[in-house]
Amino acid sequence: MSKRNLIVLLVIFTLLLAVSWWPKIAEKLTKSKVKPVVDFSAWHNENTSQITIRQGSQSAVLLKQNDNWEIDGFKTDEGKINDLINSLQNTELKYAVSENSLYQEEYSLSTASGLILSLNGPDKNLSLVTGKKTPGENGYYFRLEDSDKVYIASGDLPDKLNNQVSYWRDKNVANLDSNKLTEIKISGQKNFSFRKNRNNKWQLIYSNKTTDLKSEDIKAILDKLSPLTADDFANSNEKATFRKSRHDWIVNFSGSDFSSQLQAQVQDSYFLVSYSGNPEIYKIYSFNLNPLFTEWEKAQ
Repeated sequence: MSKRNLIVLLVIFTLLLAVSWWPKIAEKLTKSKVKPVVDFSAWHNENTSQITIRQGSQSAVLLKQNDNWEIDGFKTDEGKINDLINSLQNTELKYAVSENSLYQEEYSLSTASGLILSLNGPDKNLSLVTGKKTPGENGYYFRLEDSDKVYIASGDLPDKLNNQVSYWRDKNVANLDSNKLTEIKISGQKNFSFRKNRNNKWQLIYSNKTTDLKSEDIKAILDKLSPLTADDFANSNEKATFRKSRHDWIVNFSGSDFSSQLQAQVQDSYFLVSYSGNPEIYKIYSFNLNPLFTEWEKAQ
């Protein structure tokens, strides 16, 4: 091989090496704070009418209808939406690391791999892509969807993004006021009751025996009910099973000005649950409801 060919091969090898290492090299160059490219603080709940989070073919679309957020026609967990908007407002771009679209996959910022957040309002729109977290510092890779320029951003915005519809749905089953609650009557696999006496102390009534409850025991139960939050929603097969099969537990709540009922069916590691006036069938992990159904054992 001639000396000239060796030089050409060496140049090609050097260029390929530089291309492959440029994303990491760029991050170690002088980092100057970038000028604001978008005013994140301008976005808030009042001027946002649609939020879309998508990755690949999976997306979650949140729509504001009559000042209430919905997703696929279902009520949403508005606390999560507020958290997302607050995180967006606190987002800060620290410095740029690349303007070459060829490196987007390196940062998980391509259209296919990035998590894309789009917000729409009556007079403005915003669409951005978040990528993987940066090594060695509290940040993540970021770009605007219509730009190839990659930045390192600070904040926790990626932790607030999720493209699953079930994540955004309201999982609040019930929110019982423990101050007004006076009796919890349980039937099914066992029959027993919790009742508040004249001294405002909770007691367990089981098998014609009344037992005073420790404050920590009743608190553990009431804390689960205020509010009672589902872990997921029943699928179509589980809904059919719930409606056709016998319920293992029926819980009647009563207070000074209300009454309601919860029905539960035991599954492998969770309960299928329905609650008064709510057509939804929920899934609640067993450990969240077991304290309610096993307290009778302390009267043995």
